[in-house]
Amino acid sequence: MRPQYLVVAHLVRPHGLRGEIDAMSMTDYPDRFTEGLRLYPSPPVAEMSSLTIEKIDFKPKGLILKFAESNTREEAERLSGRDVVIPVDEAVELEEGAFWVYDIIGMRVYTEAGEYVGDVIDVLRTGSNDVYVIQSEDQEYLIPATKEVVKEISTKDRRITIEPIPGLLE
Repeated sequence: MRPQYLVVAHLVRPHGLRGEIDAMSMTDYPDRFTEGLRLYPSPPVAEMSSLTIEKIDFKPKGLILKFAESNTREEAERLSGRDVVIPVDEAVELEEGAFWVYDIIGMRVYTEAGEYVGDVIDVLRTGSNDVYVIQSEDQEYLIPATKEVVKEISTKDRRITIEPIPGLLE
């Protein structure tokens, strides 16, 4: 099921006295953060249903965001602990062969021999490659999302075809 919104950052805590806030990027595309970008706090905040980036500082461990709607430390505190989201229609266009996690969740997984393995119930982000969590009737499998194992992903058919390496489905 396609979500309406995608989380792009988590607002951690106020930074200074002028409404700035420390944030942690939750996107693979940090260059999406630009002045003038409109984000939406989740859950919503009264009088701040949308937030427009006025200034952004990229730091080694995150971002410092200044929103036009937040000018005091108290206003930044009201935003702390929330995620900021964008409408899914404003998501970055993915390159060929890349998929959103929400595209993968719920897909049915089969071996190249046509044997049903289970359904994808989660995607783990490990850094080197994603790992698909597959649930069958009585077992859970961890399938590395590598070219050696995952042979085809069809979003149209909601199907993933894998070539299991020895021991993967035991």
